[in-house]
Amino acid sequence: MTNRSLSKATSRCADLIIRTRTNVRDRLGMSIKYVPRNDYIDAKYDMRTEVACRDSYILLSTPRSGSTMVCAFLHNNSYGIPHEYFQPGQYMKILSRRWNISRLNKRGLPVDMVEYGSSLLKYRTDRNGVFGCNIHGSHLEYFLDSGIGERLRPKVNVLVRDDVVSQAVSYSIASQSSAWSSHYKSKASPLYSFQNIMRKLSSIVYQNELIYSRFKDEGISNLIIYEDIKDNAPSELGRSFGIKHNGSNLTIDRQIDTRKDEFKKRFILDAKRFGSAEMYNNFLSQQARLIDKLRSIHRI
Repeated sequence: MTNRSLSKATSRCADLIIRTRTNVRDRLGMSIKYVPRNDYIDAKYDMRTEVACRDSYILLSTPRSGSTMVCAFLHNNSYGIPHEYFQPGQYMKILSRRWNISRLNKRGLPVDMVEYGSSLLKYRTDRNGVFGCNIHGSHLEYFLDSGIGERLRPKVNVLVRDDVVSQAVSYSIASQSSAWSSHYKSKASPLYSFQNIMRKLSSIVYQNELIYSRFKDEGISNLIIYEDIKDNAPSELGRSFGIKHNGSNLTIDRQIDTRKDEFKKRFILDAKRFGSAEMYNNFLSQQARLIDKLRSIHRI
């Protein structure tokens, strides 16, 4: 067996281990137990008194695009309590049980998404009458079924990353460690797998395609490129959302992991070694085209 064949086999083995770990964790319900108390999904962020919604927005994003940082900024500046309310793995299950949604399916998700949407507006429209929500492309169908879009006609903001390879690497690492933000504790040491990162890359591009396809006709209010805002997030985000930054610090720190650079270098090298350079380049080209298409539907 050549060194290249051995490396490829090792990477596939790591991918199998990663998927097995994930399946076991999900079957045992560990992902819900890993959610920290200071996560915005916690009951302490539920509104005790219902407030009429006067302003609303959605943030369309993908995993590891910087959306948690954006949501922290918006909440810290009293502009809603935005979170991944339509994430089915953890958050929808937690809220559906706490808010006593009448009927749940075998997965613990609402049968009637309109009922869930009404409860969401009741408990998560903030005291200023602002409702905000962070929605990954893969969760978009749940939002559409909730009826919130038709009821509120929220402003549509899209967040993307230009460096989609770094995003895919970060996605692979976070999905293994369960450290989705600086508030989470790492639960496992991430393994490098070319196949796993390539699958994450494919998922990110596909989710961005879903977002564009759904909103290409009605347009979007705002397009945010992570790389354009990351070094001066408070002022850049304040300008993007039209709100005044109140001077508070972000409560989410950017996660620094030296393995990200190492995994990225290996991934780019392996794309060539494993004969996947064409697939790799196609994903990068598709992401660049999607960003251009999103710019074209941005209503200025």
